[in-house]
Amino acid sequence: MSNRELVQYIFNLCFAQEHPDFAALELCVSDHYQQFVNGQQLDKSAFMAHLRAQRLTVKQFSIRFISLIEQGDIVFSHHVVTVEKHDGSQASVEVLAKLVIKAQQLLLCDEVTQLLEGTQADAQLASCLE
Repeated sequence: MSNRELVQYIFNLCFAQEHPDFAALELCVSDHYQQFVNGQQLDKSAFMAHLRAQRLTVKQFSIRFISLIEQGDIVFSHHVVTVEKHDGSQASVEVLAKLVIKAQQLLLCDEVTQLLEGTQADAQLASCLE
């Protein structure tokens, strides 16, 4: 599987189902994983907690890739995430992310987000932990 395909697979594990596939994610995400999002830093444990926390607000995710480019160990993603929340409202966030793959595992995600639609609280969906 190419690094680009691995990133798509990880996004699918995180967002395509009602709940993330944590068992499969354990295999795809490095124990040394670091995520930087809008000034916050998450390690692997915090990332998994973040995915759980998102589900407290979000009922369904939809991801539209604008660009997904692979160069060596780096995959650059420009995508839009649209969510339907449990209260029926929606939000959309544009994401620019640099993802680093080592030994077929996600090692690093460095991203910035911009709220396109929704409330100011929705801007925190990219890094919420509770």
